[in-house]
Amino acid sequence: MGEFSLHWKMGQPGSATLALHFPREVIEIHTTYVGDGLGSIVRAAIDLRLGSSSAIAFLPAEPGGTCLFFAGADEETYLQVVHFADMESESGRWSGGSLRWHGRVGVSEFIRSVVLMA
Repeated sequence: MGEFSLHWKMGQPGSATLALHFPREVIEIHTTYVGDGLGSIVRAAIDLRLGSSSAIAFLPAEPGGTCLFFAGADEETYLQVVHFADMESESGRWSGGSLRWHGRVGVSEFIRSVVLMA
């Protein structure tokens, strides 16, 4: 495991980009202000800080969105970054997800990155 960081970049009015910096790559996630993507990431960090073994953060991007799934958290957590093309319709929600990244991230690194970003 190496260095991990998060960066929130304000975009056009009503949108932003979350950049997840991993040791060998950067994943950029476009999000809109329809939902509270930044707040969702902060809540996931709080849950993990309070000892939860799992958490989910959702970054909406009309009509789709990206979910960050945290599982098996202890000193490290297994993170999956999954994009869904449709998160608005009842029939298409949560189907056809596309895995953008997966691997282990230090819980304290994630929490520190969220604090610095927020």
